[in-house]
Amino acid sequence: MTTRTYESLAQAAQRTEVSVKTLRRRIAAGQLTAYRYGPRMLRLDPRDVDQLIVAPAHCADDVTVRIQEDPMTTNSYLSLPRAAERRGMTLQSLRQLVATGELRAYSIGPRIIRVDIRDIDRLEPSAQPRAHT
Repeated sequence: MTTRTYESLAQAAQRTEVSVKTLRRRIAAGQLTAYRYGPRMLRLDPRDVDQLIVAPAHCADDVTVRIQEDPMTTNSYLSLPRAAERRGMTLQSLRQLVATGELRAYSIGPRIIRVDIRDIDRLEPSAQPRAHT
């Protein structure tokens, strides 16, 4: 028997780099299921939170939208500026990788774009910006 794990709104917000307010809006809109423990405590299933994230329309058509490859693992997502910083490249270079489909990006809302940290770490060295001489 497997045990389901839940996370608080703050934990889900930190993991996906969205605000708690955004998660509360999704709960109020019926787009996200929250589980109540007691009169005030809410918990979220990480898989439900991951289901909110979809590929934005401006990505290449062949972008895979499947978020959870293994239901027992939880993905961590980074904003584009943080992903660019982690990879040591410019934000513009990272956006170009997303636009060409070389890097999968996911939309949590109309203006919130995130990339999976595992995809950032798997980028080929050739995707790195070249130093200007």
